[in-house]
Amino acid sequence: MTNFWDQIFNLASTTANDVGQQLILDFGTVQASEKADGSLVTRFDQWADQEIRTRIATTFPEHGVISEEAEHIFPHTDWCWVIDPLNQTFHGLWNSILSYISCQSS
Repeated sequence: MTNFWDQIFNLASTTANDVGQQLILDFGTVQASEKADGSLVTRFDQWADQEIRTRIATTFPEHGVISEEAEHIFPHTDWCWVIDPLNQTFHGLWNSILSYISCQSS
């Protein structure tokens, strides 16, 4: 049986590496569009956000997720992942890359 924290680390590191590799390939081709709230988003933001949420849901179906491109309602779960996969829109437009993933326990 794998240690819980090893599972967390493996999911986070594997996902960050896999998503990051694809985003690096796409870097420099950023075209932003405007969301309903007036902020900007790219298809890379949306793809990365969905990929990360899918991997979390597959590995930890009992965990909640709050993400930049999905609902912003705090789930009623013991664990909640907070993700902003790349902030590709702002940083991609300015040629820098930052990511944020966090997992919190209630």
